Amino acid sequence: MTSFLSESYDKPKLVESKLVKKIIDDQNNKVTFESKVKTTLIGFTKKNYKIIFGFLLIGGLLFWRYNDIKKKRRIENNIEYESDSEVISTEE
Repeated sequence: MTSFLSESYDKPKLVESKLVKKIIDDQNNKVTFESKVKTTLIGFTKKNYKIIFGFLLIGGLLFWRYNDIKKKRRIENNIEYESDSEVISTEE
């Protein structure tokens, strides 16, 4: 009797297998535009993550350097304006 029970659990009925197959096919057919875009972006990112990381690193370094130069110019311009005002005040 145990062999009969184990066989029934191991092998699903024909109707059940068709039903399961139909449900799986319905789930696979529900491919939307958003899922296509998502899978495309994920695939692109996986293939080119080193290039993307390199661009982000270079962009970050350039931005940091730009702010550093901007700060130095601001400091130099303030010193020039202060020295010009001292020269003008001594001439009068």
